[in-house]
Amino acid sequence: MTGDETHGEDTSGDETLSEQEKRDAARTASRHEAETRRLADRARRLEEKAESQASQDRWEKERLESQARYEAERIESNRRAEEQRLSDRAAREQEREERHDRAEVDRKRAKEERSRAREEREQQAAEARRRTEEERGR
Repeated sequence: MTGDETHGEDTSGDETLSEQEKRDAARTASRHEAETRRLADRARRLEEKAESQASQDRWEKERLESQARYEAERIESNRRAEEQRLSDRAAREQEREERHDRAEVDRKRAKEERSRAREEREQQAAEARRRTEEERGR
């Protein structure tokens, strides 16, 4: 017969069971603490990883922004240089056209001067012939 079956109720079994429960509870608490520490460590590692990733993302964002600024400056510089080249080319073409126009005016003026000189010579020659004929006629 066990102590439970007697009316005298053996309390040593209850105490032993209570000690077993305490040990089980202590083991469970220990497992829970270990699990809590493991989860806390995992959370800390994930947080560190997230912070590291955020830092890398900020660095990458800054790098990309810097690269975009550089590209924008390069494009603007190239645009200004092209604008200057076109402006210089237009100025050279205008100068060439003006020189051509001046040369054309100079050629026309020279032609007119030659024509006037020829007319003047012809008039002087005609006048000289007329005088010569008048002198012969006298």
